Amino acid sequence: MARQLLFTGVDGTWAAMRFGAAVGVLLIVQAALWVDAIGMTTEMIAPMLWRVIVREVAPLLACLVVIGRSGIAISTELATMRVDGELEVLDAQGIDPMTSLVMPRVTSMVFSVFCLALITATAMILTGYVGGRAVGVIRVSFVGFVDQLVGEIDTLDLLFFVPKTIVAGAFAAAICCLDGLSVKATITDVPRVSARAGIRALGAVFIISAILSILIYGRILIFEVI
Repeated sequence: MARQLLFTGVDGTWAAMRFGAAVGVLLIVQAALWVDAIGMTTEMIAPMLWRVIVREVAPLLACLVVIGRSGIAISTELATMRVDGELEVLDAQGIDPMTSLVMPRVTSMVFSVFCLALITATAMILTGYVGGRAVGVIRVSFVGFVDQLVGEIDTLDLLFFVPKTIVAGAFAAAICCLDGLSVKATITDVPRVSARAGIRALGAVFIISAILSILIYGRILIFEVI
């Protein structure tokens, strides 16, 4: 589990920071366009960034980083162990593969998604502020900008952020592990199963994100759910 945390969480920190920084710049550029196009005031930039980042973008980006770096690698590793007969050896020694191989990987991926989502959100906020100051849509100091963000903190945001990272990360990890263990006894199935695991995990993340948005906020896009 320690090795998986190192590979998934620690080694993925730099990738999460790069993605978060890039997306933060993209968001502030779009905000600048909205200011010019629809007359949105600069005071609305901080609330908009907070809601978009915390509610949607940061958890999704963290899941994408973990699946791309670790999920596919995990499914490939487990599939190779299945083909090479290593799982049968463990089972013959009385060691449960689910307990010794799957659970540590699922737990480490869930914890890594949560931590990387926090790192990604921080990177997006910092680069969003720097980019906003550069293009002139943010005119307050960094302390004032942070105060605006703190004023936008809502209980629903925290209730959304935690289950979205944990539940989505758990489903993605379980899919990658189970798909890796489902490979047949031929090495040619390994890349096919790994690719399928990545696609299915990504699909599960987006579906879970949509379901949680409906359940927590009670809305589908702008239409209130009765």
